Amino acid sequence: MRPMRGAVPRVFTPPRGILASAVKNQLLRVPPTTVSSLPNGFRIACEESEGEVATVGVWIDTGSRYETPANNGVAHFLEHMNFKGTRSMTKHQMECKFEEIGGHLNAYTARDRTSYYVKVFKEHVSEAVGTLADILRNSKIPLADLEHERSTILEEMREVELLVDEVVMDNLHVAGYHDCALGLTILGPEENISQRINRQMILDFVSTHYTGPRMVLVGAGAVNHKELENLAMQHFGDLPSVSHKPKDMPKVYTGGQYSLWSKQLNTAHVAWAFETCGIASDDVFVLQVVQHLFGQLTNTNRVLMEHQRFRTTLCIKGGGSHLDPRVEHVNPFFTPYVDTGLLGIYIVGFPDGNNMKKHVQATINAFIELSSHKLSEEELQLAKGNLKAALLLNVDGSTNIAEDIGRQMLHYGHRLSLYDYFQKVDEVTAERVLEVLQKYFKPGNLTFSAVGPVHGTPSFDSMEHFGITF
Repeated sequence: MRPMRGAVPRVFTPPRGILASAVKNQLLRVPPTTVSSLPNGFRIACEESEGEVATVGVWIDTGSRYETPANNGVAHFLEHMNFKGTRSMTKHQMECKFEEIGGHLNAYTARDRTSYYVKVFKEHVSEAVGTLADILRNSKIPLADLEHERSTILEEMREVELLVDEVVMDNLHVAGYHDCALGLTILGPEENISQRINRQMILDFVSTHYTGPRMVLVGAGAVNHKELENLAMQHFGDLPSVSHKPKDMPKVYTGGQYSLWSKQLNTAHVAWAFETCGIASDDVFVLQVVQHLFGQLTNTNRVLMEHQRFRTTLCIKGGGSHLDPRVEHVNPFFTPYVDTGLLGIYIVGFPDGNNMKKHVQATINAFIELSSHKLSEEELQLAKGNLKAALLLNVDGSTNIAEDIGRQMLHYGHRLSLYDYFQKVDEVTAERVLEVLQKYFKPGNLTFSAVGPVHGTPSFDSMEHFGITF
């Protein structure tokens, strides 16, 4: 299964005065995230709150980034095989067990993490953790099921190929990081799925990466940290204490282009991006503000900022506040990893003549403008408000909170509270935006991905095609 992408939030007016104080007080009342670890390095992190429902899961510090071209797709293949039954439960018994306790089990594999989690009533937390541990540690991975699952994963690949945004973003990684494992796709190539991946590859992947220091038991909602700690000791306390994680993850950003022609699409989908810092840098907070500054360009095809300089860069129709009606979507994205990241713009439009070239050029010109002139206080506060709104939406409900905890534990080794996150956002200044953009935004080293009737999109092998110069 694949993690879902969030939509660009609607406009959020930054709270001021009494309202700002109320928001601050509310954030201070958010329960803290309690973190502890077992002697083998296995960690437990949870946010306890009142209620009847809890989300518990295991987040694992591995994914397609830890693969090679020879076994690419093995992490995702393992996810499938883990639901085929264990040494104590058949697949049917597993399904029945979660039906009996009213639990909703889910999992996903990403480039830099894997997650298995379940949402249950609080009285079934112990059973849920025990079953998750059984799935992760005792899967049988029978050869017959493995061979059968090849066709299932290939069918999933066909379904993913119909999700154009998934294809565009996968190809963006292939083009931008084609000399390292970040350029590998999560599902892997068809040859690996249909033939090359075998049972021993899967077992080797588990023994290498599913170790104490690489795993976190996460709880959110109606959970108790001490109970989770005891359950962790019971079910995961004997995991190996070695990490096997490479000390220096190879990260080679090259920039590049990946265009994929498709007759089935009436619209062209184009994403362009540039490399940024990793998640641990304070520059990330500035880059997130920049992303949400461009979040004003939404599916409603309107630009909220009425300033003249943005009209000339972001608007195709002269002097107006709307994008060309032949543009359907202009959405920003920021995809950070531990040591690198991609910030860019995703555009969907009708490739009539040079329209797509103009739309891409307009968004690139907007970044050039931002990296040349300071934002006004109004622009900065509007972007910060939108970012804060997105952060609040991302922790709405126990499952979203668990995901936030798991991701931050793997990225940072701790969880930054929402209050502290807001503080970091408030510290962003117009000067810092200018400084950070000048550090990372290099128009001569962009990455492009295009899918659809791409005859209306330009060749992106050099910026001269855009006539863009400094």
